[in-house]
Amino acid sequence: MRTHSSQITDRKPSRKYRLSYHLSRILREASFVVLSSQRAYAPFGNYCDSYKGKNGTSLSEYKAFTISNYVQALNNITRAATAGGVLQLADGTRIESEEGRLALMEAVTRSVTEGGFMTVSDWVAMRPL
Repeated sequence: MRTHSSQITDRKPSRKYRLSYHLSRILREASFVVLSSQRAYAPFGNYCDSYKGKNGTSLSEYKAFTISNYVQALNNITRAATAGGVLQLADGTRIESEEGRLALMEAVTRSVTEGGFMTVSDWVAMRPL
């Protein structure tokens, strides 16, 4: 079994909120043996210009892709959440109109373009026969 987990952040979040810190225990409790795991911080947006890949290569060429990838995904999520009447901000403010959603997406696009990191991890586990 191979699985990936990710979390978007502009700083290193507390370990208690990262699946990758709990996945080893979860897999063991499900009778899996972890063969390998690795974690890396993957930049997105403008951070791609300032950070290198794990092997030292430039990530600048991926900047536009990371922005469009996040914006497209978040646009689809907010569109579905608005249609379902469940889109709200962290403070509980409900967004019920397309105009409100588009204003949110403008802020999201600015934030994603400014950049941040996504914590990614790669796990290889097997269940013994």
